[in-house]
Amino acid sequence: MTAHVQRTATYIHGRSVPYPRDAECREKTAKIDTPQREFNRITKIQGRVWDIAPQIPGLLQDASFENVDIIEHVCPFGTWPKDPKLKEVGRYFRAQMVEGAMESYSLALFTRFGGWKPVEVQVLLAHLRTEIQSNKIHAYTKMSVKAV
Repeated sequence: MTAHVQRTATYIHGRSVPYPRDAECREKTAKIDTPQREFNRITKIQGRVWDIAPQIPGLLQDASFENVDIIEHVCPFGTWPKDPKLKEVGRYFRAQMVEGAMESYSLALFTRFGGWKPVEVQVLLAHLRTEIQSNKIHAYTKMSVKAV
């Protein structure tokens, strides 16, 4: 009797930190940049890396996976893109960020390990929600799909 083992593809979705779309937007991203700097600072103190998405291909190769492909998809923060599909993606991404993801990522980490007071985090997040909802900041993240 012969057994055949078929290896199926593995997909890993990782999100990188937000990027401003252009130089003009970089000047307007102070509130978006603050949490990213804090995530990096605090996780470094903890001996961890916040933006692990760029390391995933190497980690998979180190674990003996072969044929690691990287497919990046732009994911906007909001409905600012002209492309209808990106506008729709941005609408959903903004909703999940504004309705809870930002707070769930930030509150415990900033207060337990970063020295922030809860009210300071809430004020920062309120400003950040306003900026993201305004569509004045053309920031995006790269949703990386690692296919093995």
